[in-house]
Amino acid sequence: MAGRSKGLLQFVFSVFSTSINVYRSKAMRGPSRKVQGPVTEADLARKEGRDYEPAPVLLECIKSDRQKSVASTNGTKPRKVLAAKK
Repeated sequence: MAGRSKGLLQFVFSVFSTSINVYRSKAMRGPSRKVQGPVTEADLARKEGRDYEPAPVLLECIKSDRQKSVASTNGTKPRKVLAAKK
């Protein structure tokens, strides 16, 4: 039984040392491929050859639309319509 457990111990040690060596070599090489992030609207627009609005431009359009809306209502907010009680 001692010979059997010795053989098993040698096998486990060889597998472990091989795994450690593979891990070390990968760690020294760095990433095997470039990690890509999610596809953005800008990436899709460039690929399709079309224009897109970056976030700052879109926010500026929204702000100007809101200012025009407030100016057209003379600065008053629209009222909420409450349901009639029965």
